[in-house]
Amino acid sequence: METKTRSDEFRAESPVSFYAEFKSSSKGFIYYDKPSKSNVEIGCDFSFAVVKEYKTVKGYCKSEKSGIYSNEVSDLKTEELTVKTFSGAEIAKGLWEDIKFKVSAKGGKFCCSVYAISPKNKIFNLQLYKCALGAWIDFVKSNKNSFLSKWVALEGVEEKQNVDTYFSPVFSSGVDMTAEELVNADTAYNELQDYLKNKKTTSEQENQNQNENTDQTRKNDWEKPEQFGTRKFETTTSIIPDKDDLLF
Repeated sequence: METKTRSDEFRAESPVSFYAEFKSSSKGFIYYDKPSKSNVEIGCDFSFAVVKEYKTVKGYCKSEKSGIYSNEVSDLKTEELTVKTFSGAEIAKGLWEDIKFKVSAKGGKFCCSVYAISPKNKIFNLQLYKCALGAWIDFVKSNKNSFLSKWVALEGVEEKQNVDTYFSPVFSSGVDMTAEELVNADTAYNELQDYLKNKKTTSEQENQNQNENTDQTRKNDWEKPEQFGTRKFETTTSIIPDKDDLLF
């Protein structure tokens, strides 16, 4: 019989439908569906509106034979990352600039955690790292000003060559959002922020967003340069992973 605690009873339900990541071998995004205990392929041909972007770490530690994860932060210069394996080992804790080489040596990869909303008002998350991160960085540099008013369109994959052949997602600026869609995106932003701030399932989760900006509109969040995650890639090249590190 499953044992529940009082905290389980009052824990807020996550508004995030799924967390997907790009798989070069599948030429698209995949997420794990808990009810069916299987991977679900959603391809690379859909649109979304950006709600909020965080930074985190993903990867696999060979020595621990375990996946790597960290808390999510908004500002790499002021907020510490705690990087661990799912087996419970702590790899590093501190600002990204101070721990990135240690994390990389263990198999950790810098990742943009992009919360988004679909045209059908579903909130989901894209975990963008390796080649998907490189494609996202390039896209954001030219299109960040359109995030508040346009959909982002995924238009398949691009074949690339390095040591091996691999595939990268293609992001493009989509159609304008309607007034109703803009309201839906702001509602999703507020719902997500409320959930993340109140999430208390583990000690790491309790601290994940302690320094989070308190502005309760999507517009305020994305219009502040210091709050726009990927803007830092343009001015602080030391936090950009090498292109070779982005490959699958």
